[in-house]
Amino acid sequence: WAYQANRDIDISQATSVYAFRDPTGNAGRVAYDLGNVYKAAGATPHNSSVLFWILQLAPDELKGNARMVDLPADALERASAAIDAAMAPLDGAQIARPDADLLRREMEHAAALLRHATKRGRLAFGDDGDTEALKRELAEEAKALVAEQRALWLARSRPGGLEDSLAQLAFAKEVL
Repeated sequence: WAYQANRDIDISQATSVYAFRDPTGNAGRVAYDLGNVYKAAGATPHNSSVLFWILQLAPDELKGNARMVDLPADALERASAAIDAAMAPLDGAQIARPDADLLRREMEHAAALLRHATKRGRLAFGDDGDTEALKRELAEEAKALVAEQRALWLARSRPGGLEDSLAQLAFAKEVL
């Protein structure tokens, strides 16, 4: 609302100050840039992102899926670099909220999920490396991601819905 009065606002700075209570602007910048990582992959299915679908679907369901496009390796590398760039300012953030440590963990977890998606994408779309080693790495990561998702969920929310939420993620199904 009040679009005309707010259309030129620096949303990452406003988020940093009013949501994160971070005068440096870093926390808002991290949240904003993480939210835009999907653009670095260069492919945007209608009203979603390829990184989302990579986490939602099993690797063998990705190729040829109507919601997906085949991603070249450089698209996934761009997304991975965008994740690293988005997270860089977090160390300098000065979040003045009682849940500052939890907020940092949540941002780090979001970045870890996105990184996991780029690796799953490499597996699904033809990584030229050691496929078996990548599968083992993804399986180990998935266990850690599911454990952290549980911990973060329970730190913010009631237990109801957690198992249903995890069941929607293909990488979590492989661990559960």
